[in-house]
Amino acid sequence: MRIGVIDILGMDASLVNVLTDHFHNTAELINADATINREYDLIVVPPSTLYCDNEELRRRVAQSKLYDNLLEYSASKGFIVGIQSGFQILCAAGLLDGGFVRTSRTTLVNGMVNMTSELKRSPLTYLIDFDKPLRLYLSHALGHYRLSEDTVHRLQMKGQILMRYCDERGYMSKESNPDGAIGNIAAICNAQRNVFGITPNPAVKNFFQHRLDGFELMDAFFKMITR
Repeated sequence: MRIGVIDILGMDASLVNVLTDHFHNTAELINADATINREYDLIVVPPSTLYCDNEELRRRVAQSKLYDNLLEYSASKGFIVGIQSGFQILCAAGLLDGGFVRTSRTTLVNGMVNMTSELKRSPLTYLIDFDKPLRLYLSHALGHYRLSEDTVHRLQMKGQILMRYCDERGYMSKESNPDGAIGNIAAICNAQRNVFGITPNPAVKNFFQHRLDGFELMDAFFKMITR
């Protein structure tokens, strides 16, 4: 499987090692201004530790050709997944609904979280056993994920809300929502089900040593998009 990883300043470089060492994929860095070749099976927009706090970096990304390149690749039915700030970039590009809103109270969210899904009809969730919550790592200062109530209802009706934060028993509540996302939303997809945004990071290198739930999620995702 050939994966292109968008090269963004401050990105988690260990993601490339996870994709190659644990899944035996070919992973290549792609410059933000470079045309995205349709020969890639998947494009990953990775998390960046600088993107949230660096206004200049956000401006440079917005002024690059990245948004147009991602839109063109998506239109050709290529698969794209954005993780953490990569999710935010896909929203800014217009590929996913909503966006992340920062306030004066926004701080770093850091720790393990539980996630559940109400729907399996997507490559990201189809092969996952959701009888018990998935446990993934969350670390970001993006702010709150926000959508209008009408958009939440539309995404819900179309099955585009893929995962929500929950407690260890699978119940959703304000207390089980670590970053204040509307409706406890942790992952969504577009209407065509080829663009995905997920706030927790399923590919943190340290946790792959123990084969935690991120491995199961990504392994199932790779199998679905290459079948």
